[in-house]
Amino acid sequence: MAETAWDLLEPLLLEWLERANHNRHQHYGASVMLSILNYVLGILASVLSASVVVFRLGQPEGTQTWPRIVVFFAAGMSGLQTFLNLGRKAETHRLTATGYAAMRRRLEETMALPVSLRGEPKAVVDEIRASLDSLAKSAPSVPGMLRREEREEPIFGQYAKFRGQRP
Repeated sequence: MAETAWDLLEPLLLEWLERANHNRHQHYGASVMLSILNYVLGILASVLSASVVVFRLGQPEGTQTWPRIVVFFAAGMSGLQTFLNLGRKAETHRLTATGYAAMRRRLEETMALPVSLRGEPKAVVDEIRASLDSLAKSAPSVPGMLRREEREEPIFGQYAKFRGQRP
């Protein structure tokens, strides 16, 4: 039996599916970690500032220098939180992860449909490629300490359910 255009495109679609899934995980992980860091910095700065105020209300003027040091650190943490803008970065990664999840669903849907319902192969592949390219261009880079290496399992391993499916 002669191979159709869809037969020839299936390995490419599986590769894109795997990459979209990997990128989704990367950006979602970055979003979670940046959100946690944002909350930690904010809570620490607030607690330190409040503790100094409470301490200073009960102490006479000039009794200890440690409240000044704590205020310095609290101000530094607040400034760092503002400068790093972790909340906005976390939201950007979350939106990117959502975009990759949508692309993954689009690829899964395309591969699950019978060949007769998929449409013209070139047009479908061009549309998917354009969407993936657009998403990659607008995606923020995942910080190195949060980046996970690609693929712990062999290529197409997770999506074996799509291989060999011929309506």
